[in-house]
Amino acid sequence: MLKHKKIRKRIPALLICILYTMTVLLSMTGCGTKKTGSGGTASEESGAASEENGRDTQAESGSVAAMGRYMESTAPLPEGASVEGRTMTMLTDGRLAYFDAKSGLHLSSDEGKSWIPAEHNEELKKNISEDGYVSGASIAPDGSILLSYLMFEGEGASLKADSSVIRISVDGNMSEVPANMEDGDYVGKVFAKSESESIALSIRGRVFMADWEKGELEQLFTLPEQPEMVIFVDDRMLCLGNSGVTSYDMAQGITLEKDAVLDEFCREKMGAKLNNSSDSYGGILFPGEDGAIYVAYSGGLYRHVENGNAMEQLIDGSFSSLGDPALGLCGMLRLESGEFLLLTTGDEMVRFTYDPDEPTVPEKQLKVYSLVENYTIRQAISIFQKENPDVYINYEYIYDYAYLYGDDSGSAITPQDALKNLNVELMSGNGPDVLLLDDMDADIYVRKGMLADLSDILDELTGEKKGI
Repeated sequence: MLKHKKIRKRIPALLICILYTMTVLLSMTGCGTKKTGSGGTASEESGAASEENGRDTQAESGSVAAMGRYMESTAPLPEGASVEGRTMTMLTDGRLAYFDAKSGLHLSSDEGKSWIPAEHNEELKKNISEDGYVSGASIAPDGSILLSYLMFEGEGASLKADSSVIRISVDGNMSEVPANMEDGDYVGKVFAKSESESIALSIRGRVFMADWEKGELEQLFTLPEQPEMVIFVDDRMLCLGNSGVTSYDMAQGITLEKDAVLDEFCREKMGAKLNNSSDSYGGILFPGEDGAIYVAYSGGLYRHVENGNAMEQLIDGSFSSLGDPALGLCGMLRLESGEFLLLTTGDEMVRFTYDPDEPTVPEKQLKVYSLVENYTIRQAISIFQKENPDVYINYEYIYDYAYLYGDDSGSAITPQDALKNLNVELMSGNGPDVLLLDDMDADIYVRKGMLADLSDILDELTGEKKGI
């Protein structure tokens, strides 16, 4: 758990104020009214029933609170870890492998509780030049490393990227394939199915297989956008992008019919939101047990049986680090123990362990409202939830981030109507506990006595801010 003093040294005053206010309100209000069916998580035990019924698994309404929730704890990263090329995978020998461009390859025999450098780690790091940048990395099941490597030349409009795909075997031997295209396209991400089967993704949507004998890239197919990532399920490759999930048969060399439920879910939840950055993903697919496919993004973790008719929610993003906007997602996998391990751009890994005795949705609840989705509030909620897992923060907003850039297509309601509805809730006593006054006239709410006086809190924060 993060400590308040540590937090206050790293976050802005507004974020501190929101955290402090929620803490004060919680102490004043105690347990709120339980709200079910609004983002609750589901236990693995209830998965079969939810699949049969063809619906999302959520907390059921009723007088008895639903029980069972994945709780998170932290796990260490190897010493000297960097976000450049950060990735992890499970090797065929059962060990967990972690890699980044600075600390190299590290192995764990206890599911990420401790790490030791690979025997050839120093030799491996010597093959990674510090003159360029590792835009993507992947670990093959045998422990060999696959890199997409960029060297930049020139400045401004004349800036050019020299791209290559590099393979470093477990014995330290290096192979390289040029990855520049005549039209200026280049490879930004790579994924290893095996030591010899290497997939490269270009920034313009081309999907390649590396031919190490010929020293060239063989194009397999093209997507309308840069793919976010790929995973391998038997002889198939699933490719995630803003246009959905494309399935490709690597043995036959053909594109297959999409899994309708999985494809629609990813397009609806992540479409146009995948960040396509080099150091993290906006969404992650990873294979699981018995043919299951897991989907992780800011909204949480979901389990899907291929060609099944439902997406089962296991972890709600609002209760976990998955929903923390300050953290990029670098990888996630299911451990043999049934726990999940999340790799982010943060200083530690996150371990999710199922606790059947925890309420699916905490009974203590606070309601936060803003007209437009707010990054600072998202960050404050994530920090507060991790420090207070017995509290549910219900964040309501009318417009998402796109509204700030002129896109109001995310909601059919006008700002005027939204404020009218808010006023009705406030007058009836069902309004939010924390209200962000974005584009609102605070004087109106002050005159009606709807706002609490936070002068003492602000005075205290002002004093502490001097030491930030």
